[in-house]
Amino acid sequence: MKFINARAYQNGDLHGLEVLYDDKEGRHEIKTEGETPKEILLDLLNMVVKLAQNQIKEEE
Repeated sequence: MKFINARAYQNGDLHGLEVLYDDKEGRHEIKTEGETPKEILLDLLNMVVKLAQNQIKEEE
């Protein structure tokens, strides 16, 4: 997996995060939005866990 870019933003009451990365299946973009930074952090943590699980499966 190769990290390409990440962007955090605020648009009014919404906060968001966009992550772009490449893996053996191609380029992927992950987006999340929430009303509080806490919601974004929880989504980000879930994304990291899923990416780590996928990486482990690829290595097996």
